[in-house]
Amino acid sequence: MTFLCTRVMLSGASVNRLVTIYTKTQCGLCDKAKEDFLEFNESCKKPFALEERDITKNQEWYNDYQFDVPVFHVDGNFICHHKFDQSKFEHLDYRCVVYNSICLYYL
Repeated sequence: MTFLCTRVMLSGASVNRLVTIYTKTQCGLCDKAKEDFLEFNESCKKPFALEERDITKNQEWYNDYQFDVPVFHVDGNFICHHKFDQSKFEHLDYRCVVYNSICLYYL
């Protein structure tokens, strides 16, 4: 097992964690949350990758989040909603080591 971990460290790719923000147009809370997140992200040692999803473009997203935007997910996992909560992100400032498209552990 130790050998496998050593091998992963050498051949695995270190990638930024993905933050997905579910938003909608003309949403002041969404704009503020995104602005706050981007400001925080600039200060991170290892910034997050960002994907923004407009819930009005997808019926499933709309049904799930119409009353909760903005909604933040990291690597597909819910983190917070209604506003950017920096305290929920501070401990997530690290990268995932990926091997064969699977996140094995975080640096």
